[in-house]
Amino acid sequence: DPATPILQGKRNTAGKRWTDPWIENAAPTTPSKDAGSSGGSPGAEPPSKKRKIQVSMRGALPVHKGDPKEGVWVGEAAGTWKGNTVYTGCVLGQMYLPVHADVFLRSDNGEERYIARIMRMYERKEDGVKMVTCRWFYRASETVHHGKRKANPVTRQEVFLSEVFDDNLLSTVDAACEVRAEPLVDDIDTYLSDPSHFVCRHKYVPTAGAFKPLSEKDLREARAAYGANA
Repeated sequence: DPATPILQGKRNTAGKRWTDPWIENAAPTTPSKDAGSSGGSPGAEPPSKKRKIQVSMRGALPVHKGDPKEGVWVGEAAGTWKGNTVYTGCVLGQMYLPVHADVFLRSDNGEERYIARIMRMYERKEDGVKMVTCRWFYRASETVHHGKRKANPVTRQEVFLSEVFDDNLLSTVDAACEVRAEPLVDDIDTYLSDPSHFVCRHKYVPTAGAFKPLSEKDLREARAAYGANA
């Protein structure tokens, strides 16, 4: 039931995918992308680190009223999507999060926090609940190889992009992180010295247990995320 709050982030690994326009009534102010969703669900608690909203951002964009723990929209609505009101940025706790930001979501069953990229932010028309559409990254331990590839060994901070999308409560975002495509990393050792930084070299297809190179479209999205995470 879409109106029922879900407390923890979940990923649907069935690989079902849909595509439709990013928003119906107005172009987003961030680079556009057709997004997909495999039907999904939420998860989690106030953020633990990063990204205090800039004073200049407060001065330039209206900040809507609300509880920062549940998320507060920043800026005017960017249009609609399936009747829901779309936004391009929010404040959650002490974090400012724009579309394309990389984030941790709390997992369930004692698993490590999930890693995702926010592809859309919207307010649900039926109940006003704040939602995010997430594109999931998989850790090596969540793939068929379990981090044991002989060639080009996987590090703990390597993750794999997927085509799996789920909708989650905005409040399930636990903290900000950063995932860079390998071509965007200048000094890999320095970059990975921060435990909230991850590198992505390949895409993972969970339904096939297969790895694919990142496409040009994936790299364009990675560059947009690089700007959002800056």
